Amino acid sequence: MTYVETVGQAAQWEIAVAPVAFPAGNAQQALSNLCWHVDSGLIDYPLQSEPRPLDFTYEEIEDTSVYALSNRRFRYEGSARCELRIFGDYGPVRYMGGASYTGGATDQDISGQAFPYMLYPPDTPIADLPVWTEGDDAHVRAFFRAVQDPGSAGGAVGGFNNCRLASTSARVINVNEFVNLRAAPGLRAPIVGQVRLADRVQVPDTGRLLPLRDSERGQECLNFCRALTEYPSSEDVRRRAEGCIAENMLWYQVVAPDGNTGFVSRHFLAE
Repeated sequence: MTYVETVGQAAQWEIAVAPVAFPAGNAQQALSNLCWHVDSGLIDYPLQSEPRPLDFTYEEIEDTSVYALSNRRFRYEGSARCELRIFGDYGPVRYMGGASYTGGATDQDISGQAFPYMLYPPDTPIADLPVWTEGDDAHVRAFFRAVQDPGSAGGAVGGFNNCRLASTSARVINVNEFVNLRAAPGLRAPIVGQVRLADRVQVPDTGRLLPLRDSERGQECLNFCRALTEYPSSEDVRRRAEGCIAENMLWYQVVAPDGNTGFVSRHFLAE
């Protein structure tokens, strides 16, 4: 007989544990835990200690949902990445979304269900997990507010007084190795090239800052940027504009050093 005593054991053997409240604290580490836990269940390997934190970029962030993509790699020769789509309004005893692992050749399952308990470190005793009480959703709202914090979005945006770049030459930042050039504004648009960290790209039209395609939030972010230009001393407007950039809501068309043209999120560009 084996007693299932820890979060890591339950995740590895794909055992649902509920009802569990969302954690407080480091949201980026919690999302990292989730990526590793789902993967450990799909491939059946143990996590001995707290998994290393991952860097994420965010396609969508709402009050109770997030779509995040890891910049670090999983599985065969590090050829896969973790994609999370989770929701906080599914109720205390249901799964909250899922994790998928894309890229790389594999004949194994590439996606699995995600539960709130998987946000906790693997050595956390199941008996110590906080219980989600029906109707008490303050922990959910607090968690997704922490995700929306620019400091949790894969690197700080950095100081700026305008959403738009002032120079037609920009440096790649906030990535581990490279940023993908996209065929259109959005992290789900086809990849047409890559630019390495710290390399410089040309921005032909710095005034043409484009919102995430088909996104009402992207249009709202353009309004925040216009307001920042008009009221540069407003800390509230600055915070909202920085949050938009961290969420990858604003994009530039750029020319890479090899002459390739594509779109890059403003989050990955600096003067």
